Amino acid sequence: MLSRRFKAKFDATSIDEFVGEFKRTMPGYPCPSTSTVYRYIDQGLVDMIRL
Repeated sequence: MLSRRFKAKFDATSIDEFVGEFKRTMPGYPCPSTSTVYRYIDQGLVDMIRL
């Protein structure tokens, strides 16, 4: 579910904001911590790059 939300249009200025919004709008779904999402990005598991 998290990867689908990354692909959807979501206007966040930071990963922390994205994680907070995901937890707020999708309370029934598990969500990794901000640091885990950064690790996913660094490992290429999420189609994004760090700026």
